Amino acid sequence: MKTCVCSRFFGLVLLAGAILATTVAAEINAYTDYYLEDHCSSSRSADRYRARTEAQSISFRLKSPLQDKLDERGCRAGLSFSTLNETYGFLVTPVSIDIPRGPTNSCVNFIWFDGLAEDELNGKRLCGDSFPKTSAIRTKADRFTIWWSSEPSRDADRQASFNVVIASYVNRSSEAECPESWRRCDNGACIEPSLWCDGIDNCGDSSDETEANCAPSTILSIPGIVIIAVIVVLVIIAIGVVVYVCKRRRAYRAT
Repeated sequence: MKTCVCSRFFGLVLLAGAILATTVAAEINAYTDYYLEDHCSSSRSADRYRARTEAQSISFRLKSPLQDKLDERGCRAGLSFSTLNETYGFLVTPVSIDIPRGPTNSCVNFIWFDGLAEDELNGKRLCGDSFPKTSAIRTKADRFTIWWSSEPSRDADRQASFNVVIASYVNRSSEAECPESWRRCDNGACIEPSLWCDGIDNCGDSSDETEANCAPSTILSIPGIVIIAVIVVLVIIAIGVVVYVCKRRRAYRAT
C-alpha cells in the first residue's frame, strides 16, 4: 500500500511539473487568441477593444479548436482594436488563409480588413488559399478592424480557416529609444521581444526572422529562461523528496 502511495505521489509531482510547463509555455507565447466565430452578431458594428498597456499582440483565427463546425446560420463578426495611444500603431501580418471560393470564383465567405495603410489588402473581400502579401503591413492610425462574413449553409462543417496577427509598434531612431526591453526592426519599428523569431514577419522587413537575430541565445527572453530554470529546479527537488520519503518508508518496513 505504501509503495502504491509513493507511486501516486511521484505521478502527481510529474503531473504538476507538466502543468507548470504548460503554463510557462502559455506565458511565453506572445499572442492572445481571438476567434471570430465567437463574436457572431446581428449588429453591424464591431466589438471594440482598447489596449491598457503598450504591448498588444493578437492572433485572429476563424474558430476555436473546441468548435467542430462553423455556424450554419451564417456569421457576421467584427473585432476592432486600438493601441494605448496615438503614438503607437499596429503591424498587421496576414499569416495564412483557406476560405473556399464560391461557384463563380467569388468570395461568398470572406474576411475584410479596415485601417491598413496599403490598399492591396485594405477594404477588400479576401478568400482563397493565399494572401496577396504575407509580410507585416502598418495601419493608418492607432486602430485595426477585422471582419468575418459567411452565408447560411447546411454544410456548416465545411473547412475554412485563417490566421492574422497584429502587434503594436512605435517608430524610433535607435533601439535605446524603444520602450523597455523592446527591440528595433531595421525599418525603425520597435516591437516586443517575444515576437522575434516566431516564424512570422512581424517587422514587415523580415529583420525579426534573420539568422543573426535568431541565435539560440536570443530566442527566449531572460524572464522566460528564469521561469523555466526555477520550474526545473523545483521538479528536481520534488522528485528528490519523493525518493527520500519512499526509501525511508521501505527502510522502516525492513526493520
